[in-house]
Amino acid sequence: MSFSLYRKYRPRVFAEVVGQDSIVQTLLSQSAQRAFAHAYLFTGPRGVGKTTTARLLAKAVNAKKVKKNGDIDLTDANAKLIDEGKAIDIIEIDAASHTGVDHVRSAIIENSRTSPSVLKYKVFIIDEVHMLSASAFNALLKTLEEPPEHAIFILATTEVHKVPETILSRCQRFSFQRIGVTHLIERLQAIAKLEKIKIDTEVLQDIAARSEGSSRDAESLLGQLMAFGDKHITVEEAAVLLPRSSMQDAARLFELVYAQNRTGAIEYLTHFVEDGGNADELLKDSIVFVRLVLLASVSSKKLDEYIRVQVAEEVMQAISRIVKAHPLQETVRLLEILLRAKSRYVYEDIPQLALEIAVGEFCSSDEPQTPPSTQKQTDLSSTSLEKEPRVPKKVEPKKVQSKLASTHVSPEISFSVLKEKWQDFVRNIRKVNRGLSMSMQVAHPVDIEGRRVTLHVPYVFHQERILLPTHRVLIEKEMSDYFGKSMSFVCEVGAQQGKQQVANKNVEPVEGDTLWNQVIDAFGDQLASTQD
Repeated sequence: MSFSLYRKYRPRVFAEVVGQDSIVQTLLSQSAQRAFAHAYLFTGPRGVGKTTTARLLAKAVNAKKVKKNGDIDLTDANAKLIDEGKAIDIIEIDAASHTGVDHVRSAIIENSRTSPSVLKYKVFIIDEVHMLSASAFNALLKTLEEPPEHAIFILATTEVHKVPETILSRCQRFSFQRIGVTHLIERLQAIAKLEKIKIDTEVLQDIAARSEGSSRDAESLLGQLMAFGDKHITVEEAAVLLPRSSMQDAARLFELVYAQNRTGAIEYLTHFVEDGGNADELLKDSIVFVRLVLLASVSSKKLDEYIRVQVAEEVMQAISRIVKAHPLQETVRLLEILLRAKSRYVYEDIPQLALEIAVGEFCSSDEPQTPPSTQKQTDLSSTSLEKEPRVPKKVEPKKVQSKLASTHVSPEISFSVLKEKWQDFVRNIRKVNRGLSMSMQVAHPVDIEGRRVTLHVPYVFHQERILLPTHRVLIEKEMSDYFGKSMSFVCEVGAQQGKQQVANKNVEPVEGDTLWNQVIDAFGDQLASTQD
């Protein structure tokens, strides 16, 4: 028994095409009137019916008889011939594997000049047409400008922006949309009924949500479940057989994030990965989910319909709850954080690191907008008044001003102290990561602003090694522990300039590092000039 359901149940008439009502209606009208264009362009995501509709159109234009509404009559001789794959006048070309101009000339241009053998029209279906080379497009253009009367061209692509404007302007264009969850569930239910399989509604909803609007993907997932051999597919079986969906997980995770439940969010993320979830997919779906929250915040009926097509009901309900409880500004900030985390923090050994950083940043950034200095002054003043009401006014304000001045005027750690203790700090790094310490030995502090240290290294190699996500976390943790304050750093490649030049003589070898001492003894002058 074959479980390639998307092939077994490929639509044979226009009425079986799901989720593309406006396109189907237009083509039916053309079929009923027997008035067809000479060139069509079908665009849209994968698995939404572009190639299938192209084949149906090929049957419609060559049918000797059609139904009153223009749909295909399966008893028609030509329709049967095409269904059986015996119609040599229907030419399908995969442009992804035949991109060159020579193939276009032989398979399309020269072939289109000859009359059909059996059918009324020769129909050329060119799939993934955007893959053709520039010269191939130029060769095809002349044929599209002056097509033979007996030839019809149907181009299909998932990337219409790669198709030249000269080609677009000569085709009748139809834009296929992602298929809505409701349509997909109805389609899957119909297939399950024909296959005499009972399947839980929750499983169908899960499959429809995973498929991202692709009927082919949905039917492939259903085929995987049916291959298990059970006549009743339950939620438990589906959870074992299918890869874990991450859109629902993204919804659950970010309800915690929006609620500022950092602990709950991190725990949920940890359990997700431990249970076999794909953190990369979760990050991708998290960005999609927050974007949908952003769109839902606009309160447009058209956007609401668009969102409902994309997601399952559970996810839609989560989006609605978030929109009601949180302002648009929060969603914009969260989306920026996620995009920044995705581009900056890619580390294969800890795939969930980017999400963890994003969750931590968002949950810790939702603080009162009062400037830190004002907040601190208020806290100090109220504390002093409550605890020591009898202290003379001339004494207490002076203490408060002194504390505030230390916050605003000068960094909490002076550059001289940082420079003095730097090599000792590097020795601490050596204790926890010997390899990293070799790069840190050539990193010199050149500035400090507040609690952020600026380091300079001689080469990009050192910078890349130091800025690895795990190394950055380790360095900032050790730096904070060593200096007793929450510290961060930036690392730049360049000359050692800043508040004070750090000469090579100040780079002390780590105690016991014989190899380093030998290098200094042998190449001292050259090493100094290289670093300068």
